[in-house]
Amino acid sequence: MKRPVRVLFVADGPAAGGATAAAIGADPAIEVLARCASAVEAVDLIAALAPDVVLLYASAADPGGRALLERAAAEGGAPVLVADARNGPAESYSALRERVRRAGAARRAHPARPAPSPGASPSQLARGAQGVSLIAIGASTGGVEALVRVLSRFPADTPPTVVVQHMPALFTASFAARLDSLCAPTVREAWDGAPLERGCVYVAPGGPAHLEVQWSPARRVRLTPTEPVNRHRPSVDVAFASIARAGVPHVVAALLTGMGRDGAEGLRAIRAAGGRTIAQDRDSSTVYGMPRAALEIGAVDHATPLGAIADAIFTPEISVREAI
Repeated sequence: MKRPVRVLFVADGPAAGGATAAAIGADPAIEVLARCASAVEAVDLIAALAPDVVLLYASAADPGGRALLERAAAEGGAPVLVADARNGPAESYSALRERVRRAGAARRAHPARPAPSPGASPSQLARGAQGVSLIAIGASTGGVEALVRVLSRFPADTPPTVVVQHMPALFTASFAARLDSLCAPTVREAWDGAPLERGCVYVAPGGPAHLEVQWSPARRVRLTPTEPVNRHRPSVDVAFASIARAGVPHVVAALLTGMGRDGAEGLRAIRAAGGRTIAQDRDSSTVYGMPRAALEIGAVDHATPLGAIADAIFTPEISVREAI
């Protein structure tokens, strides 16, 4: 039996398009994975959930948000279908379900292939990993696909790696599971007290706590239920600042695509403590907010294209660009 066509439904608010989403999901050949309240919110869920089809309620996106959505969908190989906001008659729902089924069948017949990331060889990355004790990565809008690109090149024996990606709590576990299926290291949703071990990547859970790093007397993840920082919980700044305070040696921290300034101050603290810092460059960022904020305050050693972030982490002598 074929699995249902997996659909991400995007509207312009939590209540919009409810009848349409329900009508689509009533078809046993279609599964509505999630409903998003905006195109921007959907960008990272496309990469996290890997839908077969993105269904956009016609009134959902301003031109900028829709452009972000279509770019993210194209990178994931998922077609974007538009549902008329005035849709209502059963015949229209039937026609829309048929469009979804056809688009899903075409997507499966021509699955997306990951873009190659030229640069250091796997053996070079593995050798470079020996000189790093901890890796920390922060990201927001556009970060899910960026993290897939970066972490899929990590060697199996990677240094312990902590990841803070702004994402609703409902989806962080499934995102970690997807990364685990694509990456050589073990990828898990972090838990309080998790030992920081080589070969493991820890994704901060969304919801009621910040992720922090404890390095002495034991190397562990700590989840601290304090107030949001920069309107986020977990916050990249909180994670990065904890690493700087802990005095972790031989740290590499990277700040990827995202809106706002979260992570910039924490990255500066890591750099001041002797760590090496990287920001995704303007051209490869979906949203050039967080990396730009870090560059503006002098927090960045190297500004690097997405495809070269893994090289910059493990083999900086091969392909890095000085921050300007």
